[in-house]
Amino acid sequence: MLLPSALALLEALLRIYARDDGTRIGSFAMATICYMSEYVEDEGYLDGALLSEPFRSFYKELKEGVKPNRQWTKQLKAALCRDEEPFKTPAQVYEGEPVRGYVYLDD
Repeated sequence: MLLPSALALLEALLRIYARDDGTRIGSFAMATICYMSEYVEDEGYLDGALLSEPFRSFYKELKEGVKPNRQWTKQLKAALCRDEEPFKTPAQVYEGEPVRGYVYLDD
C-alpha cells in the first residue's frame, strides 16, 4: 500500500481547493485542510513549516486567520496560476476527447 505523506496530502488539498473552490470537492478539500491543521499537525504528524513555497505561507496565513477567507482564496489562486486559464478540466484540455482515468459525471 502506498500512502502520501502528510505534507504531500496537504499540498494536494491546497491545489484542489484552489482549483475547485465553490464546488463540493473544494468544500471537502477545505474541510480536510482544517482537519489536518487541527488534529494531524497538533499530534505531531505534520509540520507546516516543511511545506514548499507558496504553500507554506498560505497554510500559515489560513491557520492564523490573518486574512478573510475570500481574499486568501483569491491570492492562493493567483499564486498557483501559471496560464490565462489555469484550472481546465481534462475535457477542456483535450477538447472533448475522453481522458483515461477520469470518470465524467455529466454524460
